[in-house]
This record gives sequence, C-alpha cells and structure tokens, in this order.
Amino acid sequence: MVTFAVRSTDVGERTATGIRKAAGNDAVHVGPLDLADRTLTAAFTNARSGSLHWRLFRPLSLGRPDPLPHLSG
Repeated sequence: MVTFAVRSTDVGERTATGIRKAAGNDAVHVGPLDLADRTLTAAFTNARSGSLHWRLFRPLSLGRPDPLPHLSG
C-alpha cells in the first residue's frame, strides 16, 4: 500500500487516480498532511499502520522537475 501525504487532497487524489490506472493497483491512498499543523500530523500518523517510509517532493509551483513526469497532463 502507498499513501500520499498531501496538503491538497484534490490534487493528491488526481495524482493517485493516475497512478492506480497506470499501475493497475488500487492500493494507492491519499491522506491530508501539513507538517505545520500538529493536530493534522498526529491524525495522519495515527491513521496508518505498519512502517512509514517518507519521500518528500518539492511542489511543482517552485519550478522543480515533475517527480512523476509520465503522469502529467
């Protein structure tokens, strides 16, 4: 299972939908997370089970390369 921690669940869900289709796997989930909000951070971590592996992507609005270019468009 993969869970994307996102500020915008709308954008995260669109990305997750593309990944589900491309991978043929429905085990891709989206969870709201803002590291500046301790309540939201606690809710996110408490809702998960098993180990957490983090990978942080910079927002595309900062002009950085798209981390998943094959899903753009």
